[in-house]
Amino acid sequence: MSLVKNRMPICNFVCIILLVAIICIQMIVPYYTYTDTVKIDGKKTDVISQSSIGGVTWFPREDAYEGLVDHFKSNDMFGKINKYGEPYGKTQSGAKEKFNLSELTYPHLYTLILTGFSLVFFLMKRKSFVPAVLSVAAGIITANAFLTNRILVLDPAFANRVVHNPTVATINVVLGILVVFFGLFSLFGGFILNPIAKKKAAKAEVQA
Repeated sequence: MSLVKNRMPICNFVCIILLVAIICIQMIVPYYTYTDTVKIDGKKTDVISQSSIGGVTWFPREDAYEGLVDHFKSNDMFGKINKYGEPYGKTQSGAKEKFNLSELTYPHLYTLILTGFSLVFFLMKRKSFVPAVLSVAAGIITANAFLTNRILVLDPAFANRVVHNPTVATINVVLGILVVFFGLFSLFGGFILNPIAKKKAAKAEVQA
């Protein structure tokens, strides 16, 4: 019965550990590799630079990440045909289609915020269902972003400008799915464990 009683705090704790791991990976591990133009001895030189997701999220205007943002803002970065089948840069209304840094930053920020609230509620009450709910939301956001976000999952056609790290993307997806799994198990695992525990208890009584 101990697993049934302690299921929620254990799963909530695992979710928070996984979410912290996701945040650390996004903050520290290099995700983008791109060419950047810098001045060396007064001469402009192309160099290979790297950036983590957290780096460009929090410091997009710093010199270290400005080149990456410039690549994203280039009109031909995301292909020459938009979702309406028209030449890139125009929509049905005639307005110009532009890169928005929020496409990259929001998934990271949402995950960070949800992780923070999950930790706070867990420390306040370990058996609360709130950390599990918040963790499931964060896991879905992470997995979905690294599977569908055009800026996180770059087309190989952009390799001459920016290359994303597919290994790091896969790790984020796997961790996100695990967070969802443990979060859902925290919320609904009782439907599985309670009948098993009752059968074991009944069997123990019969044997006694």
